[in-house]
Amino acid sequence: MKEKLIRKLALIIAVCAAAGTVTAAIAAGAGASAQQPTETPPSSPTLTPRLTPKPSPTPTVEPMDHSIWGDGVVNILFIGTDEQYSENDKGRGDVTMLCSLNRDSGSVKLVSFERSIGMPWPNHGDVMLTNTHAHGGSELVCQDISRAFRVDIDGYVQMNFDGFCSIIDSLGGVDILLGAEEAKAMTEDTYNEIWYSEGLNHLDGASALRYCRLRRIDDNWHRVERQRYLFSSVLSQAKNLRLSQIKELAHAAMEHVNTNLTKPQLAALLVKAPRFIRSELQQMTIPDRNNVWTYNSGEETVTGCDFGAESRRLNEFIYGSEEQTQAVMAN
Repeated sequence: MKEKLIRKLALIIAVCAAAGTVTAAIAAGAGASAQQPTETPPSSPTLTPRLTPKPSPTPTVEPMDHSIWGDGVVNILFIGTDEQYSENDKGRGDVTMLCSLNRDSGSVKLVSFERSIGMPWPNHGDVMLTNTHAHGGSELVCQDISRAFRVDIDGYVQMNFDGFCSIIDSLGGVDILLGAEEAKAMTEDTYNEIWYSEGLNHLDGASALRYCRLRRIDDNWHRVERQRYLFSSVLSQAKNLRLSQIKELAHAAMEHVNTNLTKPQLAALLVKAPRFIRSELQQMTIPDRNNVWTYNSGEETVTGCDFGAESRRLNEFIYGSEEQTQAVMAN
């Protein structure tokens, strides 16, 4: 009896010892990351299959049509139209502005065309430039400007009021310096719901449009100057943007405009954008205010000018040399 009891006791001690060894091994394995690893005999390396990496997707590159540069100068007509009251209403051309880009010098030149210039309309007499768009759309405006002032126009970009406001808002607004009379008039135009002050104002899309259309405190000649000032302010704010950011803004803007420029042509222009944005803006108004007159065309009272003299003045401003001016006007 006593011997059986001793054998059972020995068996219990052996089991407990074995259990302690297993527990210690598990604890050592669990703490291996925090403690020095115990030495173990080297094992045969496990072979893992080598995977062939997937090729990276090829980035999409916009095709470019560099032929748009031609003689090194691109002239794009910006046309801002007012409200359209029906599906067939093309709207009047509230803004007609030529943007001339020189590839070699990197210069940007803006030319505003005064809205009341008398433009020939076959079988109707002369009509105001502003009404040309209502009669024949952007294509007719380009044809009339090109023919009357003997200037090459490579394409047009047209937008209405809503598109203009959306583009300014997508830029985060624009900073504009207002004079006392401008601030007062713009405040009155909102029936005192928005108060503008003399000095620097940050304008959203709706306020920027209100500024561009303001003329009741002076006249159309001052209004086109305001339009160019806003354009130059937008360029000034964009000077620190990277090309990728410029592309994002350009793509956003294209949702709100109509243009006859192709995507390859736009891509060729866009790649040069950083240089143009950083250039010093040059500007002028056509016609010369000191050499105009008014007359009744049968349709309406319009502004007359010497198209020959204004054509030379315009092309000299764009090309800067007598030789190029003569070459363009000879065509």
